[in-house]
Amino acid sequence: MLRLNSSGDSEVYLTPERCHNVTDKKRTKAQLINKSDESKRQRTGLKRLSWQAAEVLTESEDFKKMKRLELLLNNNPAVIYTCKYGGNWAATFISENVKRVFGFEVSEFAENPGMWVNGIHPDDKKSVIAGLDNLMKNDYHSHEYRFLHKDGVYRWVHDEIKVLRDKDGHPVECVGYWTDITERRKVEQKLQEREDIYRQLFANELDAIVIYNADTYQFMEANQTALNLYGYTREQFLNLKLTDISAEIEKTVESVAEICDGNIASIPLRWHRKKDGTKFPVEISPGLFISENHRLVCGIIRDITARKRAEEALIESERNLNIRARELEEINTALKVLLAQREKDKTEMEENILSNLKHLVLPYLAKLRKNNGRSEDLANLNILESNLEEIISPFAVKLSSKYLGLTPKEILVADLIKDGKQDKDIMEILNISPTTVKSHRQNIRKKLGIYSKKANLKTHLASMTK
Repeated sequence: MLRLNSSGDSEVYLTPERCHNVTDKKRTKAQLINKSDESKRQRTGLKRLSWQAAEVLTESEDFKKMKRLELLLNNNPAVIYTCKYGGNWAATFISENVKRVFGFEVSEFAENPGMWVNGIHPDDKKSVIAGLDNLMKNDYHSHEYRFLHKDGVYRWVHDEIKVLRDKDGHPVECVGYWTDITERRKVEQKLQEREDIYRQLFANELDAIVIYNADTYQFMEANQTALNLYGYTREQFLNLKLTDISAEIEKTVESVAEICDGNIASIPLRWHRKKDGTKFPVEISPGLFISENHRLVCGIIRDITARKRAEEALIESERNLNIRARELEEINTALKVLLAQREKDKTEMEENILSNLKHLVLPYLAKLRKNNGRSEDLANLNILESNLEEIISPFAVKLSSKYLGLTPKEILVADLIKDGKQDKDIMEILNISPTTVKSHRQNIRKKLGIYSKKANLKTHLASMTK
């Protein structure tokens, strides 16, 4: 059964089978029409529904309209209600769909005048009751709060309520509706949590992040890193445009156009300006998105001053290394020339020493040996020759490379042959026997690879030393 209590002078009982008017029909009709006229100034949606219900009630003797009202109320997601003005705001009427929405029977509200107030979540009750002051001042109020479902779980409720007054302006009662917005609040909570996460990431990002209008260049948002980087307060920065922080305005304008056209994904180098006028290099990663029909750009800006300094230092270091390398190369070339000349001079000196010994010393030793028969003098001559050979042996070893591994004695013999000396001369100069000279000749020819050939040994030796 649906029950409506209006001003207290009359009551109307509505059932699917009948409608019984126990007071003056005209008076009730006039009051409800006044309510209907006043409802036309309210918001659409449920308010219109409430007044439709009132209009049907004015024609309550019409069974079809009663059925229509019942169908309209019971199948609507909103719970329609009327309640007392003030006090405990006890419900005077509530649609039967309250059971489907909140699990309670209509009779439970009728039997428990404090049910609405007692069902409000303890954390919300203070703000809800305080909000009713606004209803008393403005005749309209809407709020959201948690209300206890019959299953013991709180549901979020959107509640809109309006004061109905009589022709003299006195409040008669209130009419309103509830809708269960629990799912919407869950979605909102998830969105809020996600937004909080994004805001934390945005605020704590080490790189500067700014959002600006691609058409006006006006900044819309900036994180704390950006404010610190450019030296502005938040209020100051949001009053700036992108061109205010750019030290290359023309390039900046061109880049924004390319971003909007989708032709640019990153800007590896752009020079920006801080509040104090300092210019510094930045790297920008931009992204375009649409919000409320506005083209916005989110730019991640990284200060690359340290990187540029490192790159410049590296370039300078490479330049210095190249200069040093060229200098070292020149020095190395000069050293090679000096070493080559030194080696040449040393070789010439060694050859001169050997040549002088061969021509200026050894022949005279041979004559002394020949003319002096004293054994003591011969012994001294042998010692002298042995010491001279020991002194010149290092020179002879170095020169042996020219003669393909000849012994020092063979080198002396080969050198004498090259100079045109005959076997007799060699015997006297080196104080060796004819057999020894012959043996040296054979060994020299073998080592030079001409032993079985008809090659002139003197000519061959001369060609090797050119």
